[in-house]
Amino acid sequence: MNFKWLTSIFCRQKGLPTTGEFIPDPQGVMCPVLDVNRIDFTKAKAGRKKELTYVRKALAGEKIEEVFEGGEETYGYKTKKGDAIFVNSPTDQYVPLGLYGERLKFEDLEENGFHIVEDNGDTAYIQSPPGLLLVGVVTERMCIRNAWGEEDALENHQFLSAGATLKLDRSGKITGMDKEGFKKWELLSDMPDVHKPTL
Repeated sequence: MNFKWLTSIFCRQKGLPTTGEFIPDPQGVMCPVLDVNRIDFTKAKAGRKKELTYVRKALAGEKIEEVFEGGEETYGYKTKKGDAIFVNSPTDQYVPLGLYGERLKFEDLEENGFHIVEDNGDTAYIQSPPGLLLVGVVTERMCIRNAWGEEDALENHQFLSAGATLKLDRSGKITGMDKEGFKKWELLSDMPDVHKPTL
């Protein structure tokens, strides 16, 4: 009998809900898929990035990826011209989703709730909108299916390591951030513009 597998199933039942599916991460590790429709954010804490984020307008075909201590978080993404690339560090770059479920375009930053503090043409410094956070709730390597797009494609999945935080944004989309990424965030006590979801 495989006790490690049974222990993993038992721990998962007590923790975050999963769909029962597994998807291999870029390192080949089979990761349980989070059931984002059953994640309870009623006890989440409101928060936002402490500092401004550098964003640049993408050229067509740039390959960007997120690589952290626990391994690669995505399979990488090839940009489309005009995508908004958020640059946290050389190994942490991504194009988030906009309010309508497609990759965010640079020209649509303000329409999607990002406050442009400094506009330099094809680059900008922005203040990100707040979100609801479940801090450090990920207890094992897990996958959020289609975190970065509606199409069921490997480049749209997000892989999180133990200690990661889950974030619910204004559009109702759930994504995650690793422990290093969370250090760039702050918890806020009173944020009336963040609404609790009804999941």
